[in-house]
Amino acid sequence: MVSPAPGKRQRRWAPKLRTGCISCKLRRLRCDEDKPVCKRCATAGFSCEWPTESGTNLAPKDTASDISDNLDASTTTTLVSPYSSGPDYLYLHFFTRHVAPLLSTTKQWHSVWLETIPQCAWTSDAVRNGMIALAASYETLRSGLDRATLVMQKTNLAIQAFRQESTDNTVALIMCRILASLAQAQEDWDTATTHMTWGAKILRQIDQANGKASDVAKTMAPTFMNALTESNDLHCAGRDLTLEQRQIWIELMSFRAKYRAVYAIWMARLWHKTNRLLKAYLLTTWSTLNHAISSALYPDLVFFTSDDPIIPHQKVAADLREAGQLLPLNELAPLSDAVLGDIGNFLEQVPSEEATNAELEARLRICVENYIVQAAIFEPRMTAGTYWSSNPEPKCAVELHMGRYTAADNIPPPEGAADPGNEMQNFYLEHVCPYRSGFLPVELDSCPVHRLRATSTASFNAHGP
Repeated sequence: MVSPAPGKRQRRWAPKLRTGCISCKLRRLRCDEDKPVCKRCATAGFSCEWPTESGTNLAPKDTASDISDNLDASTTTTLVSPYSSGPDYLYLHFFTRHVAPLLSTTKQWHSVWLETIPQCAWTSDAVRNGMIALAASYETLRSGLDRATLVMQKTNLAIQAFRQESTDNTVALIMCRILASLAQAQEDWDTATTHMTWGAKILRQIDQANGKASDVAKTMAPTFMNALTESNDLHCAGRDLTLEQRQIWIELMSFRAKYRAVYAIWMARLWHKTNRLLKAYLLTTWSTLNHAISSALYPDLVFFTSDDPIIPHQKVAADLREAGQLLPLNELAPLSDAVLGDIGNFLEQVPSEEATNAELEARLRICVENYIVQAAIFEPRMTAGTYWSSNPEPKCAVELHMGRYTAADNIPPPEGAADPGNEMQNFYLEHVCPYRSGFLPVELDSCPVHRLRATSTASFNAHGP
């Protein structure tokens, strides 16, 4: 028996079904084909719709060129409502087959992209049109065909439908995430930031109203509230702080502002001069700090569990204490100033892309971990921690999808998405990687390469969801 090549996973073979109800196809589930309502739809409470007889033999294809051939053909499949046109159905299939797996990092996000969002599309024109716009945008990246008109049309329809629909917070959050992903697919970081920040504000309203957050809200909270932290929309209004809490907050914000300045210079001028591992370290440090701040501000909304591959702040404090590196607040500030100054000097003088400085990285890690401990003192219910990885910057399937690397780099194909057995990598992809759903850079215009012009979502940006 021939063994598979090292590092290459084998997918379990199963015959592809070309029949079944539309709902099961879109959710990529095996349909038992019981008519008029299959068991899966009956159990989930979905409307069980079936293709018309004229369309049963036209199976949607898997590749971007195939979907393009189908869309450009003179005849299309007529499908039963709510997916009433062939092109819409093909793009919805393309979304679930190719786009959603690319954006499915953690198990929770996998559920959102591949289950919750397709389910919402059955009752929300806004979500359905948003899915089609996002699928068309990714098809453009993958095939090179110009779908800008379709993307703009479906985006505008999604926004119009959203304003007309009576939606709950879950649908509003989904729309923010879809539109942000649409902007990120086009590398329009300003628009992505706007949509992510609107999502964060919705979550903050839920928190301030003491409302119960849905599972979708809980999944999106770390990502969205991190975006709010990125936007500097931070305050402790309405909180009665002790003197110690006030001092911690001032120092925490001071360190963050100084680190942000160094980080912004690096993003703006030095991104292409630093190697992938150093980039990953600086990105991870920034994300870790922002998670601690957002979790300290919104402990009931932004929380992490034992399922997340993080080191909890209690263990971080214990390890620092054992190493003699746990610092009081009055000693932490001058140390961090010195470290950031040295990092700034190092980045300005990077001699080559291979340059690293283990001593500086270790000192920065001590500073960040001490500030995380201080954030836990500020808010004992904070659940954020650290996630330092020995292999922190895996080559991302999204980058292969966008043509930034070649297949020779041995990157899994896009439909492989994240590895469900590697929680640390998946967590990194969600919360740090520039091309996955969680990361928002400080200097938005400095992000690397391949900038496609964004379609117009200005009317949505002006008003928000």
